Amino acid sequence: MPLNSDPPTTTLMALQKEYDAIKKLGISVDVGFWGGIVPENYNNRTVLLSLLQGIDYHNHNNNKRGRIRVLGFKAFLSPLPSTSGYSSVSPNQLKIAAKIIKDSGFNVPILVHSELMSEEEINHELKKAKRIARFSPYNIENDDYIIEYRHFVLSRPRLWEERAVRVVIDIAKQMKQRMHIVHLSDAENSLKMIGDYYRENDDDNDYNYDSNDTNDHKIRIKKRYNRQPKSSFLTVETCPHYLAFSEETIPTDDSRYKCVPPIRNQENQNKLWEALITGDIQIVARYKIVT
Repeated sequence: MPLNSDPPTTTLMALQKEYDAIKKLGISVDVGFWGGIVPENYNNRTVLLSLLQGIDYHNHNNNKRGRIRVLGFKAFLSPLPSTSGYSSVSPNQLKIAAKIIKDSGFNVPILVHSELMSEEEINHELKKAKRIARFSPYNIENDDYIIEYRHFVLSRPRLWEERAVRVVIDIAKQMKQRMHIVHLSDAENSLKMIGDYYRENDDDNDYNYDSNDTNDHKIRIKKRYNRQPKSSFLTVETCPHYLAFSEETIPTDDSRYKCVPPIRNQENQNKLWEALITGDIQIVARYKIVT
């Protein structure tokens, strides 16, 4: 991912440095590169196209030649730490970049982190959660330290995921640009918007389901299992930890489970599993836990 690269993959020069580093290490497995959409390049057609066009390479071991190019782009709509070397973009900036990428003809996806909020909102919700955490029976010192995972979850409202999902769906709808929602956690309104989008674009909308048929739900699942409508420009992923753990079962004072968006409750987990079965979520991808 561009965020985890040094330098971030936001220019052709950075892509070249990544490729040179891989050559030096002698990596023998298949790897791919993702470009980053940031405030410095979101409206720069030359830079974005250069990442898509890539660079020439020559493998002297087998005399193979080709081009190294990005598989697509990753963008954040939520604030990032100043030390990350990578910045988030606004919804409008993302739309401008999406238009350039769509018009390029390369047909690559844009991956978007599933949260949208301001730095002020992050601080506000964290302060609220810490005030509640003061009354935790585990908080012996009665300080601002969040010990129980449920209080951490309070600091990351579902609304932030809903906002990001709405922006991504709007771009997919309006521009017909391939969009991908990264590590979805919220299985309530966010998932409902995703399901509504798929049903609007579903090739099987003309299929007459019988609401009185007890097999109706099974038929729907069978027809939509593990696929998207042909007309869809949206894909969605969740992560193993959202499917394996729930808020209620996470040990107290164990930061290994800290991730954003957070792991939510058991009911939420059940809905994520159902969405995998129906096809509203198509991908389960590993995502690093932030410790």
